[in-house]
This record gives sequence, structure tokens and C-alpha cells, in this order.
Amino acid sequence: MEKSALRIIILDDDPFLGKLVHSVLQKSGYTNSILVDDELECIRLAESEHILVILDYDLKTLKGIEVMSQIHENNPNASFIFLSAQQSPYVRSQIFAAGALTYIQKEGSNSFIELVKALNEYVTNWCETYSCVPIDLTDFRSRLNRA
Repeated sequence: MEKSALRIIILDDDPFLGKLVHSVLQKSGYTNSILVDDELECIRLAESEHILVILDYDLKTLKGIEVMSQIHENNPNASFIFLSAQQSPYVRSQIFAAGALTYIQKEGSNSFIELVKALNEYVTNWCETYSCVPIDLTDFRSRLNRA
């Protein structure tokens, strides 16, 4: 199997929060993250084979779960982490039933810590599955050990 980089796409309807998530990921070493502000652009970009989408549940024109469904139609290997303020157990159960990796409640700085932890775990598993170094992080394992 050809080794290929993992791409991370961030989609949130709140431009400030999207930029904040992007900044947190950049500071955590995920320099391959892409911030998009449009559901259709996200769906188009997610056609890549190795993709992880971090998205909100409530977006501008679609629900996050609808974006997830459309991406899965073209890329069944895509993975999803939801970062949302939704507190409904029904919404959470829908998200997990649709195949999301995790759901993180937007609750201040702890949300970002939880997001980076979930992302580190996902990337570690991804690297083991595909026997490669993720993205462009040469010091990924040592950074994990420092966390």
C-alpha cells in the first residue's frame, strides 16, 4: 500500500471558533490541517483517501451529520470528530450511529485538550494501520510522550 499523508479538515459555522481550532491544531503540530468555511468545499476536499474531518453539528446550510453522510458516499474511509455545543443525547446517538469517532462538547479550553487527545490517539492508530509517519510530523512520537 502506498504511504500517503493524512489530511485534516476543520469545518465550523463560527469563523472565530474555526480559526481557534485551526490554531490549536497548528500549535499541537498538525500543520496539515485545513480550515474551510463552506460545507460544499469541505465535501469536495474530503474526496482524498486519508481524511479526518473535525466538524460542528450546526452549520450554515446543512447539519454536520448531513455533511458526514455526503462525504461517506464518495469516501467511505473518511473519519469524523464532532466538536459541538449540542447537548442532546439524541443528537449524540445519531452522530455515533452514523460512524463518528467521537463527540466533544464545546466547553472552554478543556474541549481543545480533549480534541488534541482524540486526534493524537486517532493519528497513532492510523500510523500503525498504514505503517507510516503521519503528515509532516517527524517528532510525532516524542511529542506524544511529552503530552
